[in-house]
Amino acid sequence: MQLWQIRVLGTLLLLAALFGAYKWVTISAGNKAVAEYVAKQVVLQAEADKLKQDKYDNLEAELIVAKATRKTVYKTVTKTVDKIIDRPVYKNICVDEQGLEAANKALSGGANELF
Repeated sequence: MQLWQIRVLGTLLLLAALFGAYKWVTISAGNKAVAEYVAKQVVLQAEADKLKQDKYDNLEAELIVAKATRKTVYKTVTKTVDKIIDRPVYKNICVDEQGLEAANKALSGGANELF
């Protein structure tokens, strides 16, 4: 191999090494930026989850207090209504007129004179 070929080959290897180093630095820097962004998002999401959990815990505590203070009261209301209903006494009974007179006499105290 001639000297000029060795120099060209060395220069190409040097350029390839520099290009590889440049790419490695930019990719690793990009990976670091992505990793930092992801870590930041994880922390923000954890904080949001903690706030949401605290809110639910507070609501649960309020519900427990509300259930404890709730009391069931049963009231019985009795009301007497004076109402006079005017209906025939023997409405559902088949009694002829003589039987009705006998029943009325028996009610009025004249039971000895039925027939």
